[in-house]
Amino acid sequence: MYQRKITLDQESFKALASDTRIEILKRLDKSQMTVTDLANELQVNKSAVYKHLSRLLDAGLVKKLEDNRKWVYYKLSMKGMHLLHPERVQIALMLSASVLAITLALSQIYMFVVGNPVTREEPQNFGFGQPGTTFITEIVHDPLLLAIGCLLIAVGSVLAYMAYRVYQTPETPDYI
Repeated sequence: MYQRKITLDQESFKALASDTRIEILKRLDKSQMTVTDLANELQVNKSAVYKHLSRLLDAGLVKKLEDNRKWVYYKLSMKGMHLLHPERVQIALMLSASVLAITLALSQIYMFVVGNPVTREEPQNFGFGQPGTTFITEIVHDPLLLAIGCLLIAVGSVLAYMAYRVYQTPETPDYI
């Protein structure tokens, strides 16, 4: 339905060349983990997991969390999350554009309802031969504002629907 494009650099390709590293990314997608946690889940020795994590760190796909804790945790970096879930960026952009379009639409419709005051001069004859001028203020409702508002609501609705469809797409990318 939608084309999802991911740009990878050479380091990322090298990091993704191993099935074990891909499995590590999948596990870290669920939650942050230590080397020991990953080694136990993958049934691989700790030194091998550490080497794989080092490669993923170099590629920028994983972050190391070192607080003043006893253990060092690893989690996906933004680059790693975008690699595993490219649709999230697309959804966020579509929802942001949808909110913006609907907000602008509501402001245009409000401006139509309130109207625009226009003052005009009208010459008057007050009698006794003395000319005068009367100022008349009218509220003008521009139908173009209503049309723009309706169009922006339609655009915002379509964008929100597209974001929903991307979110509901069950397909998993082939590289995972």
